[in-house]
Amino acid sequence: MSLTAVFAALANDERLAILRTLADSARETGRGASISSLADAVGITRFSASRHLRILATAGLVTVRRSGHALIHRLEPAGLDIVEDWLYAHLPDVWPLQSNGS
Repeated sequence: MSLTAVFAALANDERLAILRTLADSARETGRGASISSLADAVGITRFSASRHLRILATAGLVTVRRSGHALIHRLEPAGLDIVEDWLYAHLPDVWPLQSNGS
């Protein structure tokens, strides 16, 4: 994935809310969430949620699988690795994650 695509995907409050909701879902249930449940949780339409989820998936931040008639979306934490790598390469003195073995 491209760093620009990831930053562009993260540069939207509704997409950030979707990612937070997916992170909460993963922590609480270990499962993903449907477009309908994400739209309800974030307070947007299903159409808008679907559009945002496509952008997040294209950036590698969300994966999707079919479960019956529903599409289930899950947070893909590895999609943020490119951001961490960039931060560490450009800001090594202030970016502690890789320097302490994380």
